[in-house]
Amino acid sequence: MLQRIVTESRKSPRYSFRCPAQMKEPAGENECVLRNLSLLGCYVETHDPRPIGSTIDLIIWIGEGKIRVGGKVRFADLGSGMGVEFTHLGPAALFCLKTLIHESLL
Repeated sequence: MLQRIVTESRKSPRYSFRCPAQMKEPAGENECVLRNLSLLGCYVETHDPRPIGSTIDLIIWIGEGKIRVGGKVRFADLGSGMGVEFTHLGPAALFCLKTLIHESLL
């Protein structure tokens, strides 16, 4: 279940959320955990965050399905994770995120 996280400066509300994800890279896929989800981005827990400004591809596992999004690293916490802004969110992925957030508010 998602819970809204109250912050003053966000363009889109964030929701407390955890699910498995993968960072897709040329060398392979790295397992990570996605949390603090919004329609514009998320926080990715990983022991190997990418440098600020890096572009990444994420595969997000939601229930039995998965969605794929592209993003840009906006901040990094060495050894713990990174904040990612979604830059490539297709219509199906956007619909899935909107549905997930909407259903959690019911």
